Order: sequence, then structure tokens, then C-alpha cells
Amino acid sequence: MRYLFFVLKTLNFINSDAAVPGLSRSQAYLLELVVPPLNLLKKFCLIANAIAMQASALENRSALLRRTRDLLLPKLISGEVDVSELDIRVPKEDAA
Repeated sequence: MRYLFFVLKTLNFINSDAAVPGLSRSQAYLLELVVPPLNLLKKFCLIANAIAMQASALENRSALLRRTRDLLLPKLISGEVDVSELDIRVPKEDAA
């Protein structure tokens, strides 16, 4: 299914002859697909699934970081959270 997902994303299903462009079933049935040998397909799916899982984990982490930022930033700006005692190093600006 993972291979089919990527192949279908590369195909042009848009029927521009209709008043409202969209998926044309008859056109979709006429398209030919290249199906690799089973051993190659299995290898592809193992790699693609691992990448998809990592992408999902990174998207979740990014969403969590955005929510954390959105909660903390107003508190930092208002002074509700005191960071004066933290050891925060700020790089010096170049005098160029």
C-alpha cells in the first residue's frame, strides 16, 4: 500500500475536460503502473514505512514544541516567568 500511495501521487488524475475538474474514473483505469518485483517492493516498503514513522514522530514533536512556545512566550514577555537566574549565553554580535 505504501508503494501505491507514492505511485498514485505521481499520476495525473485531473480531467480538465469537465466543467468541474476532478478525478476521472475512466482515465484512472487507463493509466498503467509499473509494479516492481516483490522482493524490491518489500525493501521499498520497509524503508518508506520507517521514513513515514520518523516523519510522523518529527511532526508530533514539532507540534508539541509550537504549543510549548505558545504557552511560554507570553509568560516570558510579561515577566510572569523569571529567567534572570538562568545561565543563558547570548553570542556576541559581529562588529562588521
